[in-house]
Amino acid sequence: HLPFAYTMPIEQGNDLSQEQIDAVQIGMSEEQVQFLLGTPLLTNQFAPDTWEYVYYKTKKHKIRKEQRLSIRFQDGVVVDLQKTL
Repeated sequence: HLPFAYTMPIEQGNDLSQEQIDAVQIGMSEEQVQFLLGTPLLTNQFAPDTWEYVYYKTKKHKIRKEQRLSIRFQDGVVVDLQKTL
């Protein structure tokens, strides 16, 4: 890489606002969560009741912003939220 060359930031995933994240509550249905946040970036075939909303912004191969929201459902209803912002 040339030291003076411009590199564009690369954004991947679901960039969620704090308001969107705060709107997700225990007891909400899968449909309500998907309406608020959109389709999750990751779904795990071994844990289909857990949705992962992940977002990365990188520039010059360094992560500038990273956020992760894991939502676990039981019987189609939110039972747990894990946030890493």
